[in-house]
Amino acid sequence: MFLAFMIASPAAQHVGVRVPDPDERVGTPLAKPEPRRPVGEAPQRIFQKLTSKSEDERRTAAQQLGWGTENLPPASDARLLLVHLDADDEQEAILVISNPLGTVAFVFDRQKEAWWRIGKFSYWWHWDANQAERIIELREIVRSGSKDIIVRERAGGTGIATTDLSIYRLHNGRLYRVFQIAEDEYYNRYGAAATVTETRRIEYPNADSTGRVFLVVHHRATTEPDLPTRRNPITEKSDCSAYRWDSNRFTFVVDGQAARQLCKTRDAGKSQ
Repeated sequence: MFLAFMIASPAAQHVGVRVPDPDERVGTPLAKPEPRRPVGEAPQRIFQKLTSKSEDERRTAAQQLGWGTENLPPASDARLLLVHLDADDEQEAILVISNPLGTVAFVFDRQKEAWWRIGKFSYWWHWDANQAERIIELREIVRSGSKDIIVRERAGGTGIATTDLSIYRLHNGRLYRVFQIAEDEYYNRYGAAATVTETRRIEYPNADSTGRVFLVVHHRATTEPDLPTRRNPITEKSDCSAYRWDSNRFTFVVDGQAARQLCKTRDAGKSQ
């Protein structure tokens, strides 16, 4: 079993000390925030319970988190990260735990001396240890000194599989999804007797001279007939789009004008 407990200690303040940007001016978030609930104890204590050999302690921690499982098996991998998700000086917490039921990630924020669970994400469909490593990724996308959370969740069924990528940001103690795409898709077109595979890859260019932040998404779709022929060959299509951070709506919005420049610049660089 792998357990990790990562806290910024005073000795590591050459990394932990930061000068946050001035408070971000935010309008009305377009999306609804993720559900939240009080947890009663600090994430460090919940982490200890979840990784305990005691089934009673693990059950108590699951109940605190609103994790609907009566017989929680021991963790095979558990990690607690303390990170800055907003502009204040206090760190937030992310707990990622794997067991035979799958992988679950919880996000915590402290408000007025009380800890809240502000986000919950899971991955269990066709569980794979390497894919589980990608359920949570932290990246400074919008503001220097504050991490945004990239979440990957897999789902599927007969003839279809999808990895959804979402970006979440913390604002006023609530977690908002500010971007979402299907990063990888695989599905059958039964009427056309073909299989379609789609991939979308995100680039995170530096902010422009006016401070605007963008995402660049490269999309490729491959259609493979069950019986490829000259008249019915394998086909590929690709395109590129750009999204601009809109603080008034607290989300990324499509920006066609930016795409004409950002996609062209990156495509030219790849061809050299």
